[in-house]
Amino acid sequence: MPEFTYVFSQYASHVVTVEAETRKEGENAAYDQLPVSLCHQCAHEFNMAGDWELDEEATEEYESDGE
Repeated sequence: MPEFTYVFSQYASHVVTVEAETRKEGENAAYDQLPVSLCHQCAHEFNMAGDWELDEEATEEYESDGE
């Protein structure tokens, strides 16, 4: 019987809260706290490819919700 392979992609996000003197310092501090790998169990099922990018729109929405 033929075999087929499919790759599925999904957007993932991570929320980081930091204390800082300025917004730019806060952004830099938040980048330092981002996960760089997955646990062994998750890594078996998922791949993290590429670099984290700040989602300005989602950040603004999150802040406006008072979270």
